[in-house]
Amino acid sequence: ANKNRQLQDFSYIVAHNLRSPMNNLVALMSLHESEKSPEQKDFLLKKIGEVTQSFSKTIEELTEVVKIRQEVEIEFQNQKFQEVIEHIQKLLNSQISGSNATITCDFSAIETIKYPKVYLESILLNLITNSIKYRSSNRDLKIHISSKLIDGSICLSCKDNGLGLDLKKYGNQIFGMKKTFHPNSDSRGMGLFITRNQIESLGGSISIESEPDKGATFLIVFR
Repeated sequence: ANKNRQLQDFSYIVAHNLRSPMNNLVALMSLHESEKSPEQKDFLLKKIGEVTQSFSKTIEELTEVVKIRQEVEIEFQNQKFQEVIEHIQKLLNSQISGSNATITCDFSAIETIKYPKVYLESILLNLITNSIKYRSSNRDLKIHISSKLIDGSICLSCKDNGLGLDLKKYGNQIFGMKKTFHPNSDSRGMGLFITRNQIESLGGSISIESEPDKGATFLIVFR
């Protein structure tokens, strides 16, 4: 049952998480085609190259997971939070700059974690894209990601200043499949559902603190 759950989980990763970097690449190519300035075209071409390299690396890693034989468990390896964030920022370069988002990090408390790389990248990518989708039009988006220890467990916090949610109204639906809480044409209600299942399948938990128009803070407790 656990192996079947991991396989289903991986299929969600492929279907959902490749969409964001692909959209980023398409947006950069469109800007390059419409740009007249040679200098700006060269700049955009460089960005396209960076995104393509990061995208290719992600596909290679997903391919390696596919190759794992059925009797082998998902491999846990030491991951540096900062390196994972930098990789995601390259994948989402267009969305981040297009939303005027500022991402800050503080991993001084805990710099590394032993965790499946494809899962950790998927979790952080989903949380960042969620913040971008539900940003407020009244202020520039700020996202702060930090690590800490709580009762001996490694925890990760992702805080933003976006639209926020009324937890009294929607609290029991936040991580449900195909649940959306703001009018947004790009929302499919899958990101947080995937994230919760990834975390829980490996023994962890995720919770949220939020108020309307006061942003949201997601707290992940790894096993």
